[in-house]
Amino acid sequence: MKKNWEKIGIKHLIECHCTLKIYNGSNNHLFHKFPVYSNYDSTGKLIEKICKCNNCGTLHRVKSICKSEIIRGGKDRNTSEINIEDISLQIDKKIENVLRRYDCDISVWENVLDIIEKEAWEYPVIISREVIDMKYHVKIMEIVSESKIKIISKIIEDEISV
Repeated sequence: MKKNWEKIGIKHLIECHCTLKIYNGSNNHLFHKFPVYSNYDSTGKLIEKICKCNNCGTLHRVKSICKSEIIRGGKDRNTSEINIEDISLQIDKKIENVLRRYDCDISVWENVLDIIEKEAWEYPVIISREVIDMKYHVKIMEIVSESKIKIISKIIEDEISV
């Protein structure tokens, strides 16, 4: 069976101008990064989109992979961007329940919706990731069909340097 994985978008990080509260007052000033899911058009160009920082609510215009420009700062309300509730109406309840159980962010929901729409079955989606004893422990969901899923747990043996 041929896999349609080449049609799938990409999950990437966008840097905001805010910092997480745990870094307040720290000499190491790290800007917050949040995950975004983006699609490509038929020519292979990233489709521009607007998304909201999951920490401060600032609106970003995503123009290319890992690059955005801030549209408005602060807690902005943007009703035109897709949200988890919109996506939940378009996917099977079984898949929705898994995404809610693992408290997946909007980028994972968008990735799952893309897989279903493009019928890119068995494309792996990481729904949980933890570091235990310097190894990544991940839980992966593979969507086998519109209403059938497979959940796999893996330990990635690569060492993590601190």
